[in-house]
Amino acid sequence: MARTSVVLSSLAAVFWIVPGVRADIPNPFPTPIPHGPVTVELQTVASGLAAPNLAIGAGDGSGRLFILDQAGQVRLLKNGTLRNDPFLDLSTQLVSLNAPYDERGLLGLAFDPDFADPTSPGYRRVFTYSSEPLAGPADYTVPLNAGKTMNHQSVIASWLVDPNNPDRVDPASRHPILRIDQPQSNHNGGMLAFGPDRYLYIALGDGGGANDDGSGNDHNGHNPLVGNAQDNTRVLGKILRIDVNGTDSANGKYGIPSDNPFAQGGQVPEIYATGFRNPFRFSFNGHELLVADVGQNRVEEVDRVEKGKNYGWRYKEGDFKFINSDGTISNDLSGLPSDLIDPILQYDHDEGIAILGGFVYRGPAIPQLQGKYVFGDFSKSFQNPAGRLFYADLAAGEIHELIIGLDDRKLNLFGKGLGQDEAGELYVLGSTTLGPVGNTGVAIRIVAIPEPAAIALLGTALLLLARRRSARKMLATTLALPVAAMLGTLTNNASAALLPIGAAKDNTIFESPTGALSDGAGPHIYVGRSGANNDTLRRRGLLAFDLSTIPPGSLINSATLTLYLSRSSLSGPANIGLHRLLKDWGEGTSNSGSPGGAGAAAKLGDATWIHSFHSSQSWTHAGGDYSPTVSASRSVNSLGAYTFSGTQMLADAQSWVNSPNANFGWILIGDELAIQTAQRFDSRQNSILANRPKLAVDYTLIPEPQSPWIVSGVLGCSLLLNRNRRSVSLRSSQ
Repeated sequence: MARTSVVLSSLAAVFWIVPGVRADIPNPFPTPIPHGPVTVELQTVASGLAAPNLAIGAGDGSGRLFILDQAGQVRLLKNGTLRNDPFLDLSTQLVSLNAPYDERGLLGLAFDPDFADPTSPGYRRVFTYSSEPLAGPADYTVPLNAGKTMNHQSVIASWLVDPNNPDRVDPASRHPILRIDQPQSNHNGGMLAFGPDRYLYIALGDGGGANDDGSGNDHNGHNPLVGNAQDNTRVLGKILRIDVNGTDSANGKYGIPSDNPFAQGGQVPEIYATGFRNPFRFSFNGHELLVADVGQNRVEEVDRVEKGKNYGWRYKEGDFKFINSDGTISNDLSGLPSDLIDPILQYDHDEGIAILGGFVYRGPAIPQLQGKYVFGDFSKSFQNPAGRLFYADLAAGEIHELIIGLDDRKLNLFGKGLGQDEAGELYVLGSTTLGPVGNTGVAIRIVAIPEPAAIALLGTALLLLARRRSARKMLATTLALPVAAMLGTLTNNASAALLPIGAAKDNTIFESPTGALSDGAGPHIYVGRSGANNDTLRRRGLLAFDLSTIPPGSLINSATLTLYLSRSSLSGPANIGLHRLLKDWGEGTSNSGSPGGAGAAAKLGDATWIHSFHSSQSWTHAGGDYSPTVSASRSVNSLGAYTFSGTQMLADAQSWVNSPNANFGWILIGDELAIQTAQRFDSRQNSILANRPKLAVDYTLIPEPQSPWIVSGVLGCSLLLNRNRRSVSLRSSQ
């Protein structure tokens, strides 16, 4: 969120100037962030909000978008319409917010990874991060000077969706699990998200004020020696990680992951990583945790965060030494700890004053952004709404500004946050009002534009020419035929096809004491727990399809998977979920036969519970590396064929057509909380051809125009000369 405005005093200390060392660097990066070349358009999907700061899907395949409003409500966008009734309203439980500007409020929302699984304790469960009045002892606090009181408490709470209304949280279901004292109103962090390890990650700022400084007579709740962010006996300035299904925390309301850095004691056991100022937003790119940390006076940064690492604040701001006594920075790094991790992206306050963390784009709509980290900035000042949108190549560390529209216009909003739906499409959230009040807040989808701005320059030039009255008649006559021809080419030459695809590979991985069981060449795929041998171990199916026969540039309209259930351990229904795999894996030649179910010794190259390729390459996490978002789910009961489809599944297929090297298929996960839940589907090696897995992909191939410069130019003039027409519809190959 936006940083605190700080007035710098004159230097109170004298710095010795060493040759090559600068005592302060007011402009750390003199070269401006380059503009483009990617051009996008913005499409408003919700308005009338106060201060929307996050938008996410539930991961249940419903396609719903949940918009978090700092003022205290979670609004629901369903089937393209913003519902009048909020999904959740806790505005009356928040601390009183300051209308001109405030960083407190409803700041975080996360859906349990088992939100759609009726057999799981996470079924219908959501979590919130909110700023609330003091309400009894906190689980974590910091010392204050005598006579001082805490500003508010940050509360992490779980809720359950109303069993009779999936679009509404039951307000009586609230269950606070973690309460943290906050000495100041700002630097709250606020992000919540479940990682691929299924643990809940929580972002906390350094406690507020400025500089994480506790020197002087009034410590303001900060450690006077190192600040809060560097003090691992305090939770402030950290990324926390907890197990929402555990009970071994100090308050008994959640668990401590056993591999947390301080799980065995000595420091705060919830800490995952340390050294943050105000990590307002973070996201996961597979197993990669990307944290955007709002800077003080000079530098905004993005960190690639790993367990147990220290990301510098208050010792550093960006990759510069931070002088906490006056808020300046220096490139003299002497005396700093050697284990501080520098950011992977950074920019200075010439570009913006508070970074808005975003997401790595994985949606189907804008191929030019595939694999790019899309993020933003709050504004260039607190006086005018001048938010910005950026994208970055994380490997190269290069930042570019997105071009908005063919007219290259400004965002003209205070940026409040970004969002991502189940299909991987992105949103920018903002308002023309600085504070968390009013109704100027909007949620805007970032969408593709038919032509890159550079190609549209010809159209712009011709538009200017066409404004001359004497030229209009000539242009109308001259361009009428080319426009009609080009529009006909774009709309009539598109071709559609429905392609049935057989599985390219499949396998089953079996949880076992050795972790070395597989069924790569067997006739079946197993999911769930227990089978013929009545054990209590889990089984998960792996399945991948080769989409290379779909022409590049095709638009995926639908993707439907058909699996044949040939045996079940249950007399009632069971839920099966598909998740996109994030790592390649092997099929191998192991074969447990039929009826099977116990697995066979893994052969070279087989995927197992431990290895993605036995026994040369391991999964990052045992049981497979996969997205926590459900691509599709289905309740199965009687034997027979079942189809799986959904918005996220379509997005997976589109992303694999756009980026074939990322096509690792899906993992099938069944009911794993109870024994005797194993389900058996027929594999691609099954002798009954009709029962083998099939993926039906409906796609449209829209060829590239032969002369995009001409298309752009004549289209621009056509729009001017036919200004009384209401719209022009194009189908784009993008």
